[in-house]
Amino acid sequence: MSASHRLTEMVGHTLVLTINRPEARNALSPEMTQLLGEAWDEINSNPDIRVGILTGAGSRFCAGADLKAMTRQHPGDSFRAEQSDTSSDGGLADGVIKSLLKGFRLTKPLIAAVEGPAVAGGTEILQATDIRVPGESARFGVSEDEAMRIENRIGREVFMTEDAKERPQAFMEKRTSVFKGR
Repeated sequence: MSASHRLTEMVGHTLVLTINRPEARNALSPEMTQLLGEAWDEINSNPDIRVGILTGAGSRFCAGADLKAMTRQHPGDSFRAEQSDTSSDGGLADGVIKSLLKGFRLTKPLIAAVEGPAVAGGTEILQATDIRVPGESARFGVSEDEAMRIENRIGREVFMTEDAKERPQAFMEKRTSVFKGR
């Protein structure tokens, strides 16, 4: 993990946090999610910090999840690590995704300075900031349509199998399921 993926600078009582992966459109790798969680803890615990500013390096704010990194490490692994972190208020099972500030509360204001696209998880982080300041090139969106189409197609195929129908039928008939692998 490279701390250079997250740049921090104290300017007076302001912590400026830069997501620094411009070569990957500032996408959130499992390592980056851990670094963001650590930054949120620093903002909450350091009495010298009165406000945080979050920005992205280069011409992009954040492209959401790093899909290449997800093929090397399951994204749930980093969320489970957050769940076992004692400084967290719960974990994925509780609906808490600390790095995206979902279910995790900062005790100090967080300002987002946005240049370029903020997509998917990048947009989710923005929803938890107190103030969002968009530059002229700022664009916001959730680009998960294609993923949902694939998931729906695969889900239909799975749920149309005999085995998928067997379990609820067996439950209703108060008997043990008999799976046939089809």
